[in-house]
Amino acid sequence: MVTRHLILDSRQNFVDTQKKERGVRKIEHNVLFERLDGVHWDDLHLIKTVAVVESFRQAAIKLGCSVNTVRSRVERLEKALGTTLFKRSREGIALSEDGLAILDVAMEMQSFSTRLQRGTGNNIVVQQGELRISCTEGVGSYWLTPRINDLHDRLPSHVIVLDNDFDQHRIHSPDYDIRIGFAKPTDPEAIVKKLATVHQMLFASEAYVAKHGMPTSINDVRDHRLVLLSAPGVKSDAVSLFFGEDGARQLVTARFNTGHSLLGAIAGGIGIGALPTYAGAISARLIPLDVPVTLKFELWLSFDRSGANSIPVREAINWAHRCFDQARYPWFADDFIHPRAFEDQLANERRNHHLIW
Repeated sequence: MVTRHLILDSRQNFVDTQKKERGVRKIEHNVLFERLDGVHWDDLHLIKTVAVVESFRQAAIKLGCSVNTVRSRVERLEKALGTTLFKRSREGIALSEDGLAILDVAMEMQSFSTRLQRGTGNNIVVQQGELRISCTEGVGSYWLTPRINDLHDRLPSHVIVLDNDFDQHRIHSPDYDIRIGFAKPTDPEAIVKKLATVHQMLFASEAYVAKHGMPTSINDVRDHRLVLLSAPGVKSDAVSLFFGEDGARQLVTARFNTGHSLLGAIAGGIGIGALPTYAGAISARLIPLDVPVTLKFELWLSFDRSGANSIPVREAINWAHRCFDQARYPWFADDFIHPRAFEDQLANERRNHHLIW
């Protein structure tokens, strides 16, 4: 079995050792290679990772996704190629003979891509013809989605893919050209920049306040109904911090697993909830409450070093900076600013983006 100290930087040594220890068939793989036209490059990239760590679980950790995702993508690639790429045994997994041949192709493709990226003005992206963006769910749904047109106008020949997620590990997966999330990435191959600070505070709807009154202190909130965002990777324990676990259980009226549902519930008058200070740009029904409960989260932009010279990637990075420009959008500054200080700007954003809430 191949020793486990081999790493991606020693790819050729890895393949040579695999060939030496397992042997490779002395036949042509023409049929196998012809089928490569129908596979995804990101699946080939995944095969390299699995081959090095010799474990689906470890590959999932390294790639920042679930082990089921790794298995399903390997199965998708094997189905497309009509062969088995890995041998399974009690000792773990290892490349099959066809797997070794495909790994050679994957590494040659990456080598060619890297050579292209050393130049300027190239169009290298993770998925040909697409510009792939991952983002934390609320920010992606309510702030970036209405501004996608600006990016598409600059990249008319690309399909813009925006995947919104709660899981910060999946957000920072190398399957995306740029990634925007609340967890600061630690991948040494990624370029990481702080993009903005997102502040949250309590909001209610005009209808809710008319019916139940407006709380002005933490004690006042005890007489009201709260709604929460409850999803994997989302911390909703701020209520417990302020009111205790028993108090939180009594106060919470509803929980939702998407920002869309949460905002709809608050705007619809179901209860009070925490939203970003730019929520007024989304709905005119929302009223910020003068309750001293505020939270702040740093938003991080990351992208692979290999894509730093890619024109589509650079356009996406510049677009992201425009979307969170603190001079234009003061609610993304490091210091908390009450929404009343920029009501006119929020109203202007609502008009510009035709938001429905």
